[in-house]
Parts: sequence; C-alpha cells; structure tokens
Amino acid sequence: MEKLITFTLESLLLPPGGLLLLLAAGLLLLKFKPRAGYALLVTGTVVFYVLSAPFFSSALLGLLESSALPPRGDLPADPHTAIVILGGGRYQNAPEYGGDTVSMLTLERVRYAARLARRTQLPVLVTGGTVWKQRAAEASLMKQTLEEDFHTKVRWVEVQSRTTWENARYTKNILAQEGITRIYLVTHAWHMPRAEFAFRQFGFDIITAPTSFSNRSEVDLDASRWFPEARALRGSYFALHEMVGLVWYRVKAAVE
Repeated sequence: MEKLITFTLESLLLPPGGLLLLLAAGLLLLKFKPRAGYALLVTGTVVFYVLSAPFFSSALLGLLESSALPPRGDLPADPHTAIVILGGGRYQNAPEYGGDTVSMLTLERVRYAARLARRTQLPVLVTGGTVWKQRAAEASLMKQTLEEDFHTKVRWVEVQSRTTWENARYTKNILAQEGITRIYLVTHAWHMPRAEFAFRQFGFDIITAPTSFSNRSEVDLDASRWFPEARALRGSYFALHEMVGLVWYRVKAAVE
C-alpha cells in the first residue's frame, strides 16, 4: 500500500503528470476565471518547455552528479569490503530472453559493477526485490545477468527491498553477519547522493562507484540544447525525483 501511494503521488506531482494536471486546471478555469486559467496555461507551457530543454535537464542532473565521484587509482580491497549493486528496474516479459530480465538502467549498473569486481576481486551483493509482486526479484535477475553474461560471481542476493532506503537496511542485515562495513556502492551518478545518504544512515563506510554520467557530447553544446526533447524531459524527471527523495530521506532519518 505504501508503494502504491508513493507511486500515485509521484505520477501526479512529477513531470509529465504534474504538468498535465496544471494544464488541465487551466483549461477548466477558462470558463469561470479566464485570467487565472490563462495564467495556469502559460505557466504550464513554460514549465513544460524548460523541463524538456536539454540545457535545463543537464543542469539539474549536473547538480546531483557533481558530488558523485568514481574511484580512481588503486582500489582499496580488504576482507571487510564488498561491492553492492542497486537494482534499477526490470524489462518485463522480454520475448528475446524468454521472460523478465534487467532493465536498461539496471544493465548499466551491472556492467560497471562487473568491471569493478574484476579489478578488485571483491565479493558482490545485488539488492532489489519485487515492487508489484512480479515472479522474480530484481536481485535474482541481476545475479543471472552478472553470472551468465558477464561471468561475475554473486555471493549475496537481497530480495526483500522495494526502495533505496530498504536496499540499505536489508543489505546491512546481510553484510553485518560477514563483518563487512565498507562497500563500493554502484548506482547511477544522479542517484548516488540519495543512495549514499541512505547507506550511511545504516553505518556503512562508502566508496562511491557511480556510472552513466549524463555528460553531453559536443554536438549537444550548440543551439540544439535549447530545443525540447523527450530525453531531456526524462532526465528532468529523474533529477526532480532524486531531489524530492533526498529531502524525504533526510526527514525520514531525523524521525526514525
């Protein structure tokens, strides 16, 4: 029920749902309060453009990614260190795979983690459960992909979590039994601030290992960055979702 409420609020408040509600409210008000209706329509249109423009989307994501630094040089490795990979969704009923497999976002994380595991020879934990009661947990799909496609052994599979906060909580339960307190945390660069905050609340010493930075290519630095595009709107959604989520996690940490 909690996840359903969260999903509904996200759909109504974050783009594009929040923008559609704003525009719909403007249309409804046109008949009764034309000036207020026009104001909402203009506001909604401007906000929709801004969120869809690459220059704004990149700036939002850059704020999150500026503090997410990948490990450099010699990578620390000791018996009290592990690699933790956070799930990022699933590709459901994939006909070419004969069922569910990891999503594009999860695949990007898994690929980088496999490279990291080869460099450090550290044990790997994958974390992610089922949000809508699918048959296989995300972590199980990640394990399958790592072992079959990247030839990387997975030692622990955490299948209870549904959120980043729960990723941290249930990972702690597993690794505490192994005496592991230091982790390489693998997730997207724009997700790292919220993920790092959550895992630090559970006492982990974090080495951030972000992947898939949203740096734009040279061609995107010209006039095209002012033209709206679906990719930019998606990036704005991710950025706003993370910013709101980070505020919520700070509140959560203060009251728990």
